[in-house]
Amino acid sequence: MQKQVGPFGLWLLMLLWLTLGPAGAQVRITLSGTVQDASSGENLTGATVRVRELPGVGTGANAYGFYTLTVPAGSYTLEASFVGYGTQTRQLTLGASQRLDFKLKPGSRVSVFITSFSPKSTGTLAICLRSSVSTHICALLMLA
Repeated sequence: MQKQVGPFGLWLLMLLWLTLGPAGAQVRITLSGTVQDASSGENLTGATVRVRELPGVGTGANAYGFYTLTVPAGSYTLEASFVGYGTQTRQLTLGASQRLDFKLKPGSRVSVFITSFSPKSTGTLAICLRSSVSTHICALLMLA
């Protein structure tokens, strides 16, 4: 024996269809581009691109400096950053897939000093690393 859907059941089904239908039809936009050094054009592998309005939505640039994000259509603030470089921010409204390239300029120098002391030390060793993006990292080690 089959049960028939009465007018209340049909009304409930129609209400669910109307409320859940638009959520599944949300337009997704692909945003892509590159992150490069502003003066040399060098790709910044591992640079971060994030969407301020969507916590947890961001990506890292690949070995070619290329990134891609998929977000709902809307207005956003995008932020690109990389160690040793200043952060670049862009505001845009997305209605269709778009390409957005970032050119970052070297920022302020970062210095990290690690020191240690031991009363039985017999020597000192200093190690300084310097990269091409104006980042200096030094470690001072006391040898026992």
